[in-house]
Amino acid sequence: LLSITDINPQITALLQQTIDMVDAAIADCIRRAQAQGQIPADKNPAQYARFFHGMLDGMRVMGKFGQSQAHMADIRDCA
Repeated sequence: LLSITDINPQITALLQQTIDMVDAAIADCIRRAQAQGQIPADKNPAQYARFFHGMLDGMRVMGKFGQSQAHMADIRDCA
């Protein structure tokens, strides 16, 4: 997909919309968790959403490359 974005602006726009929608959904989950006291209120939901989204996408790529469960657990445990 990354190579397609260089040659097709319509796909680039669609991918950006999808990224924005996923980030917004994660941020909403974080806000709900903050309202319930599960996540500190001083954390920026949008910033944390981008972090978690990026981490999940990175883990997906690493999983596709066949990283071990221990490797994936190390990433998860740092998050």
